[in-house]
Amino acid sequence: MQLGGAYAAVHLPIDAIPDMTNIQVQVLTDAGSLSPVEVEKYVSYPIETAMGGLPRLEQIRSVSKFGLSAVTIVFEEGTDIQWARQLVLNGL
Repeated sequence: MQLGGAYAAVHLPIDAIPDMTNIQVQVLTDAGSLSPVEVEKYVSYPIETAMGGLPRLEQIRSVSKFGLSAVTIVFEEGTDIQWARQLVLNGL
């Protein structure tokens, strides 16, 4: 019986830890010595605006810190990650 369990554990076609994350693409931008308000105004907001019309878009969120902009673009479930990355790259 133990041999059958070991064989089944090795050959089962399922993931032990399923991927529960949504489809998201991050745009990280170095903004030099800009303050968080300037990063939001000159970097994060223009990126968010450019990404606003993408197909299958679910959510856009951003974090602006001293010299760094992090914009996260979330797509609908089932979207191909490579296609989503290409859309974001074309939008930039």
